[in-house]
Amino acid sequence: MNQGLGELLSQKQVMQLICVSRDTFRRMRKSGVAPGAYQIGKRCLYKKTEVLAWLERQKIEPEARNEKAPLTAISEADRNANR
Repeated sequence: MNQGLGELLSQKQVMQLICVSRDTFRRMRKSGVAPGAYQIGKRCLYKKTEVLAWLERQKIEPEARNEKAPLTAISEADRNANR
């Protein structure tokens, strides 16, 4: 059915996977920091592998764990990848 795309997740599944509320996820999408989506009709679907890769890029390195780094922090590469 989704040949070549791998497992697809709904927006609700992504929100559960990254542990954010619907309002937070909407703000993340609006500001361009959420994982990239595929719009199929009215639905936004997400490749699980891309969401997991995005989540890994949000990882805080051990020496930076004491600093406050919000989940919405994003690299320039991530911002450009979601456009």
